[in-house]
Amino acid sequence: MTQLEHIQTIRNAKSQIREIWAEVNGEVTDSATLAGLTTVSKYSTWRGWTFILATVSWLVEKLVTEKEVAIEALVEANVGYNNGWITAKLLAFQYNHTLVINELTGKPGYATIDEEAMVVKFVAIELVNGSFYRIKLAGLDENGDKVKLTTDQVNQVNDYLDALILGNGGIAISVDADLAWVRYEIYYSPLYLEVNLRPLVEASVAAYFDDVSFGGRYYETELEAAIKAVPGVIDVRRISVKFKSATGAYSEADRRYTPAAGYIAIDAAYPMADTLIFTKEL
Repeated sequence: MTQLEHIQTIRNAKSQIREIWAEVNGEVTDSATLAGLTTVSKYSTWRGWTFILATVSWLVEKLVTEKEVAIEALVEANVGYNNGWITAKLLAFQYNHTLVINELTGKPGYATIDEEAMVVKFVAIELVNGSFYRIKLAGLDENGDKVKLTTDQVNQVNDYLDALILGNGGIAISVDADLAWVRYEIYYSPLYLEVNLRPLVEASVAAYFDDVSFGGRYYETELEAAIKAVPGVIDVRRISVKFKSATGAYSEADRRYTPAAGYIAIDAAYPMADTLIFTKEL
């Protein structure tokens, strides 16, 4: 601690003790028992007692706070590089902020918390060859949709990872969503009108893909269950379900699919208005 920091700590302590003393001393005006402290000697005794109480109270608060900080620092210093720890650190990444070394742990972190700079919103970690992590990332756009990070953001995340785990173990990537081309025939009750039912089914399909956990898998049974859950839908028949990565070509999916990007979006080139066929069940 520098001399200037030491002086500032003393000033802060004085100020906090005065605040506690003022709060305790104010009780004298509200207490019938203490109202008798009218002579100089009695009032001096009261002031001395309240000052001691204020000082002790401040010391206890200070010790408890420092103990909590020390415990957190010890936990941070001894935690292993598991998936949960890496995920938490990546979600705490702050774009365009400089890392500083924590004096207690000796590890890098940020001097201040800036939630606006926390651009990483989704993390999926894959262990490759038993020792190397491939980490998929995504952020959110202004509409609340998953979106890839910029090249500069990804570069800064990788520098951040190198600083946290001493350059060992992994690389972060962030790419455009894998795209889905979904073709189904929807059999619906004659009690419903297609014009009313179609937007509900399309919304259900879109919600299913949005809700697939980041880094998770598409399952045909789950998609069909989501469609059948729409009131009025009686049955479904798969015509074709294809996926492609940001740089790949479409291929027919089996009963499941793992997106390369970690997330999936409906391809705007194949809107569901054209790919979902509605047939009235008679």
